[in-house]
Amino acid sequence: MSNTVRLVREGAVGRILLDRGAKKNAFTCAMWARLAALLADAAAMDIRLLRLESAVPGVFSAGADLAEFAAMTRDRELRREGRDHMRRALDMLAAFARPSVAVISGPCMGAGLALAAACDLRIADESARFAVPPAKLGLLYMQSDLARLVDLVGVAETKRLVFTARTIDAAEALRIGLVEELVPVGELAAAAERLSAEITAGAPGTTLMALS
Repeated sequence: MSNTVRLVREGAVGRILLDRGAKKNAFTCAMWARLAALLADAAAMDIRLLRLESAVPGVFSAGADLAEFAAMTRDRELRREGRDHMRRALDMLAAFARPSVAVISGPCMGAGLALAAACDLRIADESARFAVPPAKLGLLYMQSDLARLVDLVGVAETKRLVFTARTIDAAEALRIGLVEELVPVGELAAAAERLSAEITAGAPGTTLMALS
């Protein structure tokens, strides 16, 4: 699973790439552990920005790997381990000491949305789709993830997403504040590079102060 999440440095930018296309970047326990390790590596690098994106065109993340989750329902220790790895990775991402940007195309569901919400900013193309589906699956969404959604879109919109488990499109995500920038399909990579250049050109002290 180590090659399904990897870290690439490009100048002042660190890029964490999700690369499990056959499963729409669905996260396993091992991938959460790998993400936490890569975040620690990125924190030790002299970078100005962290981008979280997919190496697979047209998909961000379908969320948790449901096949593995089915096994977790039968194994309490495995369930605890998976929850702990996920919480640690998401908390590390949310607390990352440099600006972080989620670059989103296609499905961004459940745990995938939790990943995006843990970043400082989110940029998406018009193919992006978002949902918080645990109510449909009989699962729980961690309180820390709900709190980050509330910070982004408010209490009422968070409740609507959770209660209905409805999938919303990119335009609605922009309207409610779930993403900060929306671009046409085919222009996401260029827009992400442009945003990266704007952020890394700024004074680092000012940026770090805004994160504290």
